[in-house]
Amino acid sequence: MILSFFNDYSIFEVPSRFSYQHVVYLLIDVLYIIGLVFLCKKLSKKTVRIILISLASICCLIFLGRMFFGWEWSRIYNDGSKTTLLPLELCNMNIFITLLALVIDKKFLNNYLYFVSLVGGMIPLLVFPDCHMITAGRNIFHYMFFDYWIIHTHLVAIPIVMIATKMFRPSIKQVPWVLLTTLCIYFVCFISSLILRNFKSFEGANYMYTMNHNNLPILKQLYELIGIPFVYGLPIAIPITIVFYLMSLPFLRKGDLKNERSK
Repeated sequence: MILSFFNDYSIFEVPSRFSYQHVVYLLIDVLYIIGLVFLCKKLSKKTVRIILISLASICCLIFLGRMFFGWEWSRIYNDGSKTTLLPLELCNMNIFITLLALVIDKKFLNNYLYFVSLVGGMIPLLVFPDCHMITAGRNIFHYMFFDYWIIHTHLVAIPIVMIATKMFRPSIKQVPWVLLTTLCIYFVCFISSLILRNFKSFEGANYMYTMNHNNLPILKQLYELIGIPFVYGLPIAIPITIVFYLMSLPFLRKGDLKNERSK
C-alpha cells in the first residue's frame, strides 16, 4: 500500500537530463561519496570491507527485489515485456560482481571494479538515460527511480572508497584482461538477446544494446555505418581502451611502463 501510494503520488516529477534537479542529485552523490571516503579512512580495512559488503549487498537485494517481488511491474507496461527482469545489462551484472570482488578480494576483480564498474556506473548518472522510461513517466518517489540511483551511485562509490583506503591499487597490467572480460560479457549479452528474443515476454531483448542502438546518439551513428547487431558496437572498444589506460596513469609505479614495453 505504501509503495502504491508513492508510485501514484504525482507532485515530484522525475527530473530531466541536466535539469536543476539532476544537478542537485549529482551534488548529493558527490557529497555522499566524499563523506563515505572520509568516514572509511578513519576505520580499519576490515571494518571498511564490512561496510562496503553491506552496501553492495543492499544493491543486490534491491535488484533481486525488483526481479522476485514484483517491484518491476513499473517497467512492464509495453505488451508485457519482461526484458528488464534479468540481470543481463552491464550495471546489473556489476552489482553482483562488486559483491563477489569484496568477498574474495582478488586483484583482477578489484581492477575490474575500478575500470568497468566505476565508469559504467558514472555514465548513467551523468547522462541520466531513460529515467522517464524506467518510471513509466512518474515521479521521484517511484521505486524504480531509487533503484536506478542507489545502484549506480554505489557502483561509483565502492571502488573509489577501496582505492582511497588503500584496499588495492589499480594496475596498468590488468587493463588487457579487463578489456577482454568486458568483451566476453558483451558477447554473452548478445547471445542471450538472440536466444531470449524467441520468447514472447523477451521479444525486445537488447542487452548491452547488442541488437540495436535504442536511439542512443553514438550507437545510432555506428549502427548507421555498420548496421550489423553486435558488430556495430565493437568500435567503441577503441575509446574504452584509451580511457582505461588513461585511468591507470595516476597509479603507475616506477618501472611499470618499462615492463609493459619489454613484453
